[in-house]
Amino acid sequence: MQAGLAARNGAELLAGAAGGEKRPPYRLPDATMVVSQTLQQYYRQRYNRDTVYVPNGATLAPARMPRRSDEWNLRPDNYVLFLGRFSPRRTATC
Repeated sequence: MQAGLAARNGAELLAGAAGGEKRPPYRLPDATMVVSQTLQQYYRQRYNRDTVYVPNGATLAPARMPRRSDEWNLRPDNYVLFLGRFSPRRTATC
């Protein structure tokens, strides 16, 4: 084992410079980020901690009239639109 490095309960502890004081090799976060308001509420209730809510996804653009639906003979509520890619690991399933 390297000088100044010891294991305790599975967590590595580093010996501090002054007097052999031990400290964990990590820091606690300055903030915790969540991706849903449900998680934000959970952390507030369970741990009494505030979080930063950063939603996944994109900003929705205002709805606009379709340009090519008549050209492609598409009628409202009568077609399926799939946006994505086909790959061996991730397939579209119904």
